[in-house]
Amino acid sequence: MSNTSAFDRPQSLFTTLAAGLRGLGRWHDLELVVDRPALRASADGLSYVWNEGETLNWGRGSRRQDRFIPMQAVKDSLATEGNVDDVTLAHSILGFGTRCFIGADVAFGCGRYTLTAA
Repeated sequence: MSNTSAFDRPQSLFTTLAAGLRGLGRWHDLELVVDRPALRASADGLSYVWNEGETLNWGRGSRRQDRFIPMQAVKDSLATEGNVDDVTLAHSILGFGTRCFIGADVAFGCGRYTLTAA
């Protein structure tokens, strides 16, 4: 979806997730209307703090390629803070994403997350 690292620019999580949700919606004959400039402005209005995470390594097999493929993920948490309007708009997109996940390796079970209130 995007080449921007969520660790370098956490705001990209919101716009990337919105684009993915729109694409997923098309498969279900639904149209998710997202005001991208407003979402981007809300995401830019938040402050972000990554907490100390852990790197997970595992592998999966490919029958088609007949080889072992190493996989890697980061288990981390991200805290956001900002005015109520920015938080409400940005987190509404995150709420949808808890059902369909985010990221490049979703098909392999990656990209799951939960939302918690501070």
